[in-house]
Amino acid sequence: MNVLKNYLNFLNEDFNYTNLTKNFWNDIVGKTKNKVKIFFDLENNTEIDNIRDITIEQDYWTHTKCKFKCQLMQAGGDWEIPIYYFRCQIISGYAYKERSFYNKSFFIFIPNKNQGNYTLIKDKEKYRALNNEETENDKIENNKFECWKSLKQYLKQLVELEIELKKKE
Repeated sequence: MNVLKNYLNFLNEDFNYTNLTKNFWNDIVGKTKNKVKIFFDLENNTEIDNIRDITIEQDYWTHTKCKFKCQLMQAGGDWEIPIYYFRCQIISGYAYKERSFYNKSFFIFIPNKNQGNYTLIKDKEKYRALNNEETENDKIENNKFECWKSLKQYLKQLVELEIELKKKE
């Protein structure tokens, strides 16, 4: 009887944000994977590090700091070696072209093979997660430090491109 009562209470909850949040981010990840041609499954999608605040220094906007909240995630199917990617949100300031999904605040960054996701494999015109059976060398691992470093470089590039765009206007 208690199991049925708990289930009915669950169905009557007014708000359940877990699925809403998951679907929101998964949609952005899917669009970004297509854009950058890096493919991996989202079956095992987990947080790897706590959310970090990153500030990109710039001198163009005197009263605005370019701040981002970023979280390292890891995803892949049971048959894949997981790939690192970042959930990012612009807290203040501006970043070039990160306005295309929903609004300018949220975006995904997927480091490529040279930026820390060393287990990506080229497959025709795209990259994909390495399958467990394809591991020729068990020493190949993705590198969190390199991924964080590449994220900072990417954010800096976005801020610099936005500044260049504003100077041309």
